[in-house]
Amino acid sequence: MSSFQQQIEAFAKKTQKNLDTVVRETCFNVSSEIQLRTPVKTGMARNNWMPAIDRPDVRVGPWAEQPIRPVANKAYGRIYYFTNSLPYIRKLEYGWSKQAPNGMVRLAVQNFKKQLREAINGVK
Repeated sequence: MSSFQQQIEAFAKKTQKNLDTVVRETCFNVSSEIQLRTPVKTGMARNNWMPAIDRPDVRVGPWAEQPIRPVANKAYGRIYYFTNSLPYIRKLEYGWSKQAPNGMVRLAVQNFKKQLREAINGVK
């Protein structure tokens, strides 16, 4: 069992939520933060984040702005993907845009890990 999985289980136990609920909420919150951190010039980068369970969704298209879709009810123990297949998304993650010079994904993951540690340890 990974350390991350242990942290999720500890959080679920502490909050008395079932693991599927914790995983769904976690995926939604981290995905939403990534999407909101994505810089906007035309909107393509922000609107091409694709959530999926078990295998990545690598489609690229002119999607209308849409909220992050909810994760499947049976989420615990499955792999959650949040992909963006635009050819320039890696450049955006590594500082290509002055709107997000420190990226989007790395910051959202760092922020989530900090929040999870604080929640497990009862720190606000």
